[in-house]
Amino acid sequence: ARVFLARGFPVRFAEEPSPTGALVYWLREEEHGKAAGGENMTPSHNPLSTQGQRWNLENGDVAPTSVTDRIEREANIICMRDPTIEKHDLKQAESENRFTYINMREKYVAWVADFLRSQRLDTLLKDFYSKPGHRFIHNAMNGVARGYIPEIFENLGIPAESVFPMDSEKDNLLGLRFYANPEEQWLLPTMDRLKQVGAIFECANDTDGDRCGGILDETGFTNLNKLLAMLCDFTIRGLGWENHIVIRTGTTSTAIDDVVQALVGEYNIPTPEWDQINSLVQHPFYNIKRIADDTDTDLNYILSLHKFPCIDTEVGFKYISSAMKKYDLPAAIAGEESGGFTIKRFPDKDGIIGICIIASMIAWHGKPPGKIWKEHTEKYGEKHDVRLDIWAPNTPKEKIINSWLDNPPESIAGQKVLWAGGTYHDKVEFVLQSPGWGADTDAAIISRLLVRASGTEEINRIYIESSDKTITDALKQASLDRLNNLIIEDVNSAANHFDLADRIASTGMTFMTEPTRKQYFNAVKQRMNTLATETGEKPVEIYRKILHLLTLGMDRDVNVRHAAWDIDIGAEYYRRIFR
Repeated sequence: ARVFLARGFPVRFAEEPSPTGALVYWLREEEHGKAAGGENMTPSHNPLSTQGQRWNLENGDVAPTSVTDRIEREANIICMRDPTIEKHDLKQAESENRFTYINMREKYVAWVADFLRSQRLDTLLKDFYSKPGHRFIHNAMNGVARGYIPEIFENLGIPAESVFPMDSEKDNLLGLRFYANPEEQWLLPTMDRLKQVGAIFECANDTDGDRCGGILDETGFTNLNKLLAMLCDFTIRGLGWENHIVIRTGTTSTAIDDVVQALVGEYNIPTPEWDQINSLVQHPFYNIKRIADDTDTDLNYILSLHKFPCIDTEVGFKYISSAMKKYDLPAAIAGEESGGFTIKRFPDKDGIIGICIIASMIAWHGKPPGKIWKEHTEKYGEKHDVRLDIWAPNTPKEKIINSWLDNPPESIAGQKVLWAGGTYHDKVEFVLQSPGWGADTDAAIISRLLVRASGTEEINRIYIESSDKTITDALKQASLDRLNNLIIEDVNSAANHFDLADRIASTGMTFMTEPTRKQYFNAVKQRMNTLATETGEKPVEIYRKILHLLTLGMDRDVNVRHAAWDIDIGAEYYRRIFR
């Protein structure tokens, strides 16, 4: 704020840490697009150590790449030059009426409640959640969304006890979580709370309240891939939102496409890109590496597997926002599997509105999400999807992508590769078909496998989907085997004990079987012995140095990261090497 003031910008500053949705609301509804922009400092759904700058344009839109690249470039130049940064005095600016505190919460809560009334959802919510036993848990994960859902429900005249607040206290360490991420791993441990408070389901937001990654009920966790498909059905059939487009990112399940395809004949749903090969494949950096050329496989059929009734975008909400502007149509649902979605013409994801819409969908069906999904699959077909987040050193993290692009296989886990393509260092994707179907494409089982390298963390994200769970499981294991083999191979190139310790610390053990872990630490021990020979030290001296780096010398965030996945990496190393 002091830097903005020094450069001549008046500043409105939130009285308390506020969710992204409230910031977007303020830019659109209070400033009416006349502000220079809005800034939110947050780690979002990422580790606490990755505190970042989130910038929204004057109309609330997510800042596009051209803007974020410019901000990043200018910030890096400032860091390199280390100039004296001019900062204005806050008290002086306040006396000049150039710096004012604002209460975003009160007006934003009223605005969300008014929107729900405009869609006649207030009656639906009140009728369902006013009944005894019809309550749910809102887990704020100690983030800024705390208190918002109960207040919105109270504004609608719904009893406060219908929403049970969990982790709604301010805690700068987020309850010792590695990150506040509303996904399966972080919600499943709270399953017992459902029975304790008599709740139908539990939902959660991330640190800045723009994500609501999934919901938990007595049947387990329902991820956003499934939720987006169910929400699409709800907004079109339940709310009658016709002439609304549907948008998803390329990593999001095609279960939502199945809904649009089934409803498009009965409802007016624009599908402006259905007749085109999706735009991701047309990107100039995308490489098509394999298209099956058997005589019994039709090329047009293979190409049709890259044509979708939904608008398909790159990963990142700025691309979803851009697609909404391109077609100038409201969205029945527009989202990404990583936890964020929006509706209508709201330009950014909003986890608080998202939870209100999810609660409305559950009220419309009158049953918990697990049962809704079961009925959904009976209507639209089954889709099994898996996403794995696997910590891996940078070399194997990219090698699994590049090596598959260089030498795409003809089959994976017994499934025929119809299509292989992607972008070097970024992603590789496969469209696969169950063998033996020949020209009978209607009966064939189509599966999809995509591997992405995170741009911010040492993580590979593996996405798998199929209508057959056995195939999903086989593809999962094949992908894990390939990545783990590359991680083990990478150990042999460690330059010294510091480098080796760093690679061990960067390796996630969660998805390694016992034999694979044994193989991995055998490779580690062999490399340490080689390093000892090269440096003239005793092997045990190298062992101890690395043990120190993985325990007393380990970065706190790395240690917490392993602990979050139920691994004590120092203890695991000690047990494997010294015992």
